[in-house]
Amino acid sequence: MNLVANEPEDFARALRERFRIAEAVDLFDLASKIGLRIREVDAREFEGALVRVANNPSGIVAVKGSIREPGRKRFTIAHEFGHYILPGHGITGRTCKGKDIESKNKRVPAHEAAANAFASELLLPAAEVQPIVQKRQASIETAECLSSKYDTSLTAALLQSSDLTGERCCVVLSKNRVIEWAWPNASFKHFIGRREKLNQNSLAHKLSVNPEAGHLSGLAPAEVWLDDNHLIAGAEIYEDSILISYYHSILTILTINQPVTDQAVDEEDALDEFDPNEFTINRRRWPSRR
Repeated sequence: MNLVANEPEDFARALRERFRIAEAVDLFDLASKIGLRIREVDAREFEGALVRVANNPSGIVAVKGSIREPGRKRFTIAHEFGHYILPGHGITGRTCKGKDIESKNKRVPAHEAAANAFASELLLPAAEVQPIVQKRQASIETAECLSSKYDTSLTAALLQSSDLTGERCCVVLSKNRVIEWAWPNASFKHFIGRREKLNQNSLAHKLSVNPEAGHLSGLAPAEVWLDDNHLIAGAEIYEDSILISYYHSILTILTINQPVTDQAVDEEDALDEFDPNEFTINRRRWPSRR
């Protein structure tokens, strides 16, 4: 094995290569090979935990037994593997809250975000997933296919799909009609505000009103989602939203397939439009990105 690990994903790829893992990883088998045991526990304060004794190379991964979604439980276990493998993470143990696992909230601590990145690559290897996404494009349907193939949660599969597609995509999680987090891929250059209420004309909002629909997709006015002063009149964005009943939340992927702004704005022009007085620590929404 000649890989040099620098990022969390590198460590996950090295682990898959070391043990010649193809497609869905058997977490219990892998745990035994790297010195871990997996135990389901009755936990209230955490969703996953790494239990270790100082100067002992082995450990126990404790996972909340009441997690109802199998894919989420597997992601939690893989997340704790990350704490065990990544340098400086699990020297004496660690407990992880559900709100930090699998989340793209920018307030998630750096160690938890790194463990999430490790888990995503361990469960959904980019080298295998990218050809599938490029062939099928990023969507709820593609994520469902990947979730089934790799035995992961729909959220993890959709995030990996968005990151690996050539399309301009952003994954959004909303709960109680409020945006919990938004994760744009590298080519999606628009701003979507966290803690903003869902626009009533969005399919996600309609799904929250009528959860029996389960899954809604189609074109929506770009202004419903994008905070941008340069939107073309009548511009549309493709929205694909699904109800995640386990968590009473809605998972959305937004895709831009056509120009939605009336002109290319360079950074100097953008800076001219910003009001310096708007840049305060109490501001809820920041000026838009293009």
